[in-house]
Amino acid sequence: MGPLLFTEYIRPISDIAISHGIRYHIYADDTQLYISFNPSIPGDMEHALSTLTHRIHEIKTWMSSNCLKLNDSKTEFFVAGSPYNLKHLTQIELAIGTAKTTPSETVRNLDVMFNPTMTLSSHVNFLRRSINFQLRNLWRIRQFIDQDTCHLAVLALISSRLD
Repeated sequence: MGPLLFTEYIRPISDIAISHGIRYHIYADDTQLYISFNPSIPGDMEHALSTLTHRIHEIKTWMSSNCLKLNDSKTEFFVAGSPYNLKHLTQIELAIGTAKTTPSETVRNLDVMFNPTMTLSSHVNFLRRSINFQLRNLWRIRQFIDQDTCHLAVLALISSRLD
């Protein structure tokens, strides 16, 4: 099945999200649902979590009846907000299938790491570790390659990560 046909095949997922006021992104076989709430409004968080739980169940039911599977173990749940609001949130759990899930500390979206306060510190640390790994590997083979080849390897392996 090609990408256009697959996109049309999974279109009901977007219909489920839209009909209940949930924003979404679908990228290949990855679906992301977004819902916002105001923690200063009593019951708003609980309503948002309940809506999300019911829609995930509805999507899971649709997927199973259409020979697709929502992988509960790979499903992540993420809450982003200001440090003040996050500090005042009570215990948050989302029911996905039979399991209760707590928010992830970081999530990866199109190779960018996000943390709950959206400061990108997790992404910077991820890049730092990745670049150090590549530099160590280049150091191991440096004696076997000339300077121009080393320069090209740095451009390909390290500069591309910074772009």
